[in-house]
Amino acid sequence: MGLDAGRRVDWVAAIDPNNSIQDALGSTIEVTEPSVHSLRPLRLRGQPHPFVEVIGTTHMGHGNLYLYEFLVDRRELRLKLCTFVLDRHADDSLISGGGVLARAYRDVNDDGYADVEIHATATFRSNPEAAGAEEVSLRRVFLWSTETECFEEDRSARKGFERVYPGRS
Repeated sequence: MGLDAGRRVDWVAAIDPNNSIQDALGSTIEVTEPSVHSLRPLRLRGQPHPFVEVIGTTHMGHGNLYLYEFLVDRRELRLKLCTFVLDRHADDSLISGGGVLARAYRDVNDDGYADVEIHATATFRSNPEAAGAEEVSLRRVFLWSTETECFEEDRSARKGFERVYPGRS
């Protein structure tokens, strides 16, 4: 089973009682949500191994992005990033365009490695009883760290999250 970005991959998978996906190679993808919203393979600049992007979803429509490095020869997945990206629940905030933050995998800091930029516009009501809502731009950037071999947030690039999603990582 190949993992090439831009090509659809048919995964032979089943959800087990521990909220994980067991793929045909025996690798386990752990998610904390009861369902998987999406799963896709990626090739990231500067990385020797392919990655797997998984977005989990709860019954309320919230979910996280899980970004795994896939060590094909070992049949091993290593979690490199977990962060909030899905809000399809109609409450005080809602992400425009289907409820999923857009993800861009590009070299933000010119170090030769792809980084993760997530962004969207959210409709936000700071006072649930007030009429009308405002549009708030959301942005987070996670830079690849060669020291930790994980994506780490560049908090100086964060925009809108504390206001719309306080306490969400």
